[in-house]
Amino acid sequence: MFEEAGLKLDAATLRPWANWVTPQDQPKRFDTYFYLACPVSGAEPRHQTTEASSSLWMPVRGILDAEVAGTLKLMPPTLALLDELLALGTVEAILGEDRDIVPVRPKPGALEEFFRQRRQAPSVAPELP
Repeated sequence: MFEEAGLKLDAATLRPWANWVTPQDQPKRFDTYFYLACPVSGAEPRHQTTEASSSLWMPVRGILDAEVAGTLKLMPPTLALLDELLALGTVEAILGEDRDIVPVRPKPGALEEFFRQRRQAPSVAPELP
């Protein structure tokens, strides 16, 4: 995709953030790494995936609010990572965070409990600028 657009990815700008591995009781399994990067000024999202129906930029608080309202469905890794970003409060704090990437391996049945607890007490952290 980068080659087609005549772009080059500077891997040094990618910040490793997390690694999640699906519980063994799930029918679809993954071992996924998550990265962060600051978008280049003026960057616009362009939808090029079959895994989502739309693409757009939103503040973290807006994403979490949309999930609580039921207008956006997110998986547990995404929700947990957004909560972490929200708790750090600023882009500078996020990018300055010293992280050891330790795989998150939820126990079988843990995803249902995650969603149950989330519905009872959604995140209330302040919005990132």
